[in-house]
Amino acid sequence: MALPKTKSGPGHNKINQAFGYSAEQDAKQKSKWDTVQYNQVVTWMNTVLGKQLLEKDKDSAYLQKTLENGVILCEFINKIKANSVSAKIMKQMQGNNIFDKQRISVFVTKAKEIGLPGHSSFEAGDLRDDNNMTSVLNGLYSFGRVCHDKKIAFNGITAKAKMGNQAWSISNEDT
Repeated sequence: MALPKTKSGPGHNKINQAFGYSAEQDAKQKSKWDTVQYNQVVTWMNTVLGKQLLEKDKDSAYLQKTLENGVILCEFINKIKANSVSAKIMKQMQGNNIFDKQRISVFVTKAKEIGLPGHSSFEAGDLRDDNNMTSVLNGLYSFGRVCHDKKIAFNGITAKAKMGNQAWSISNEDT
């Protein structure tokens, strides 16, 4: 079966451009992106990681490209619960779809073991294949809430979250 030829010229330069119903779904998904919530997650993740790996005020494409291989997520979960992800899994071929999805799935599994409800989690394909970045953002935010509610400390730093779109405050106290 031959693949359909793609059009070239102005307006036809995107390889994976969506049309019709798919375009409507893409637009709907992008309209759900919450930059305030994203910035809260970035602040919390950078604090836990102890370094500025994620930038604030970015869109879903940035988050997807930054986290798509699952390595940062594995480093992140290892900071929260030591030795959650083995070095072997962390070092497997980055950029290989199977290994990237494995790392993302390990992160989600470990987050669920800590207490993330299944309905608040996301699938590896949501992130790796850019299928539903709003679900990824909501999953990370929910995981932050779970960690706060369980009073899990990260090297003496606790993420104190508030309900709604209020910013998280980070303190150096265990409460």
